[in-house]
Amino acid sequence: MPGGYDSNGNFVGVGPYDGVILLNIDQPLSYSQPVPAYDGSNLTYDGTRAFEHEIDEVLGGGGSGSTLNDVADYGLNNPLDPFTFYQGALDL
Repeated sequence: MPGGYDSNGNFVGVGPYDGVILLNIDQPLSYSQPVPAYDGSNLTYDGTRAFEHEIDEVLGGGGSGSTLNDVADYGLNNPLDPFTFYQGALDL
């Protein structure tokens, strides 16, 4: 029997689940390729990449222990953020 949600919004699963991936349906996700490049005004996210990101976290990558958020925010090898020079343990 597949998992689902109870009346309080809690996930209740029956079966051999190792992880559950949830996406915020309030975020504008696009599943058509290519997703338009960010131009400062459009806030459309690539739905496929969002799923891949969440799958990576279920598998143990990303999250705390990762430097990828710093690189995304400040660029690679930015002298203002020392974490942009390294890969974290969970980035390997």
